[in-house]
Amino acid sequence: MLKGERLNMDDLSMLFREQSIFSMQEVDYAVLEPNGQLSVLKKWIARVFPKRILLM
Repeated sequence: MLKGERLNMDDLSMLFREQSIFSMQEVDYAVLEPNGQLSVLKKWIARVFPKRILLM
């Protein structure tokens, strides 16, 4: 998907940071929408314990 959309890891990281996601470990599922927006479902532990995920 990333290759087909010409989205590299730096671009993906930037889209995550715009949503206050600073680690890929926080992401359970992400969808690049047709309008270019990124929809993200955070992992359960990241939603319940947002600071703890950084310590793992």
